[in-house]
Amino acid sequence: MRFSPRTGAFWTKKRTSGSDNAVAFSFDTVMRQTKTARNARRLEASADHEMTFIESLPDIGIPILLDTCAILDGLRGKAPAKLRTLVENGLIHHSSIVLGELSRPFGVLDPLHKETTRNLAPLRAVLDEVRPHRVIEADAEMVAVANIRAGIVARHLTLPRESQSKLVNDALIAAQAARYGLTLITANRRDFDLLGQLDPRLRVAFYRV
Repeated sequence: MRFSPRTGAFWTKKRTSGSDNAVAFSFDTVMRQTKTARNARRLEASADHEMTFIESLPDIGIPILLDTCAILDGLRGKAPAKLRTLVENGLIHHSSIVLGELSRPFGVLDPLHKETTRNLAPLRAVLDEVRPHRVIEADAEMVAVANIRAGIVARHLTLPRESQSKLVNDALIAAQAARYGLTLITANRRDFDLLGQLDPRLRVAFYRV
């Protein structure tokens, strides 16, 4: 790939047949996936009766993706009984984005502080139990789609630019759940309600803390 200063365009060289780093990416596909969302006139928060809550889910066997808040609420002892049941009996998958958010405190907290090791221990226990075959990655098209949808939600919510990075992560988590047919468990009604309106494939079940 080379850059043309005159036109501001990138020109991609023809890949050789031996390339091992090729990543499938089509912006036409991205634009088709987000067309309906981009043309949406207005997003409105759903009423409770229009949402799915975890109490309506079966206790056993449902493939789920946990949002970061669901894991943290469990560690803090704030998870409702139904959420604990789903975690114990469900088919748990892990978003690479959530794993990244859970890892951040290991860089933020001062390793020389006497309380750091104790504070990080519960997170370390969770991360150590992650099974690699249950981790969902985000590919290039998924990242592009998520950024567009996050931009749409941010525009409707009139969020300042500095508040939008977390929304991009939420959109990525939603895109992962939608692609692989997983039910996303979260307490974040504001973001995931609107993201769900932009992707009919997304199944979100909310819980109350």
